[in-house]
Amino acid sequence: MFDETKIIVAHKKLLILPQQQICYTQIMNTFSILGEIITVEGKRDELTDILQDAEKLLLEKNPDCLLYSVHISADSPHSVFVFETWTDEASHQNCLKDPEVLALIMKGKPLIQDMKRHYTFTTVSKRS
Repeated sequence: MFDETKIIVAHKKLLILPQQQICYTQIMNTFSILGEIITVEGKRDELTDILQDAEKLLLEKNPDCLLYSVHISADSPHSVFVFETWTDEASHQNCLKDPEVLALIMKGKPLIQDMKRHYTFTTVSKRS
């Protein structure tokens, strides 16, 4: 059934569409970040819970946050990886001023040893 179907997440909705109906303009000109947060030893699970709260908050209340996903890896037992996609970089910066986001940042801060921004991306495509 899925061999002729693409599954994509766009604008906070799971879309299952026949391949020819995918609208790539929904994800054009976005700003994305892949970051790694190194936790204090033994605190990865606690920080992961806080970041999942941030995920829920941002995806439900901020229309400019298109994707916020939290990841862990057995190869990095003290790291949490976060991948975010925003309508633009300014929207990402503005979210950091939100009182609820700031409260989650303050809650997680004591659990963080270091942070690394591995990559930032701007979506480009010739498809329309």
